[in-house]
Amino acid sequence: MNGPLYLSFESALSASRFVDFENPENADLVIVFFKNHGFSHIQITDLIRRHPKLLSSDPEKTLLPKLQFLQSKGFSSSELTRLLSSYPVIFTRSLDKQIIPSFDFYCKIFKSEASTILVVKRYMGILTHDPEKYVAPKLEILREKGMPEQNIVSLLKFQPRVILLSQDRLKKVAEETKNLGFDPLKYSFVKAFIVLKGLSKSSWEKKVNVYKRWGCTYDEILLAFGKNPGCMSASEDRITLVMDCVVNKLSFKSSDALKYPIIFSMSFGKKITPRTSVVEALLTKGLIKEEISLHTFFGTPEQVFLQKFVNCYEESPQLLKLYEEKLFLAR
Repeated sequence: MNGPLYLSFESALSASRFVDFENPENADLVIVFFKNHGFSHIQITDLIRRHPKLLSSDPEKTLLPKLQFLQSKGFSSSELTRLLSSYPVIFTRSLDKQIIPSFDFYCKIFKSEASTILVVKRYMGILTHDPEKYVAPKLEILREKGMPEQNIVSLLKFQPRVILLSQDRLKKVAEETKNLGFDPLKYSFVKAFIVLKGLSKSSWEKKVNVYKRWGCTYDEILLAFGKNPGCMSASEDRITLVMDCVVNKLSFKSSDALKYPIIFSMSFGKKITPRTSVVEALLTKGLIKEEISLHTFFGTPEQVFLQKFVNCYEESPQLLKLYEEKLFLAR
């Protein structure tokens, strides 16, 4: 099982431990099959390392029909090699009993094959879970919690891994989202749900405490979360860095940052740092007289920002250089 297998000796040996090689030539056929269908050396190695039993598969009867089905739905060869090498377990599922019924199930939910394909590209695992026994009951829970079909579809589209949550966890997150004041009928519920499903109680409390250390009240934090749930997706370090820029460098209040919570979701290197450097320089020179909002500093397009805070000053060459230096460091 070496030589033509396109695997390192170590990888081949490791895979061999999991496979009964009554017919070792079959392993060669499997590797050649993957190579002939565009899989790279690294991708083949990943496939076998992640699922060694593929080496005992029948290439023509087991592997090829699944590739052909996905290709018939519009997946390109490069997309398939990338997706399947990352999620080889799909080769172990029945095409007729699992993959096709799952694809059809999601087509009914998303109303089109094109939308289903986009979701499969985000998480191919949706084709490996029994739609009626595993997925449908979870969707019913969301309906019982008051989510309209449109919001359930949006949740599945952007976070297909939500199907991996247990039914109890799904209920709990939906209830927590409701208890924080989000209306299941509105899209903001979906955004908050996505954030909360990824946060444990301790993580939530730690982030709340970071905000509180900057002088924010719990009510202010909840209001900010209501405006933009992403402010609680930010890491504790990011929250601290943003607050340092807003409070210490730009002389705003911490409550001002929470009134503009989208700032915690902005790129720190590409937007916050370069713009903070320019505005801080202008403030130091006393060139900004009027009171300006954080939105004016960070929410405007780059050309508008440069026109308003760089190009209109005599110091524009130095300001532009400062801006570009900070921007360059983020690359």
